[in-house]
Amino acid sequence: MKKLLLFAYIFFFLFGIVDAQSTFNEEQSVNFSTLQDDQIISKNKIEIFPNPAVENVYVKIDNSELENVEIELFNIIGNSLAIELEEIEHNYFKIKVEDFPPGYYLLIIKDPIKRFNQAFKFHKVK
Repeated sequence: MKKLLLFAYIFFFLFGIVDAQSTFNEEQSVNFSTLQDDQIISKNKIEIFPNPAVENVYVKIDNSELENVEIELFNIIGNSLAIELEEIEHNYFKIKVEDFPPGYYLLIIKDPIKRFNQAFKFHKVK
């Protein structure tokens, strides 16, 4: 039964795309801003480790087009926290978290120039 549903989904998905493309004309407009934002996210591979963390959290950004990376830390209820941020090398950061109480935290990585903004959750233990 699952295979049949999967086949039906793929069939309708493929033929739905063909129908949408065949009815598109030059007078219609398309907003590509979402596509561009998705492309920026896929180009910027961001790793946060270790998770859970004890002393430090590391942020590694690969395949990046970001120009002005900013990192913010919030506790789980949304309070902004001051962080000690050390750039070990280009697009590789160390954040000291050993003085924070155990719990869940949100790490926001953004670049206002490229209109990039992404949140990551990590768990601080001990």
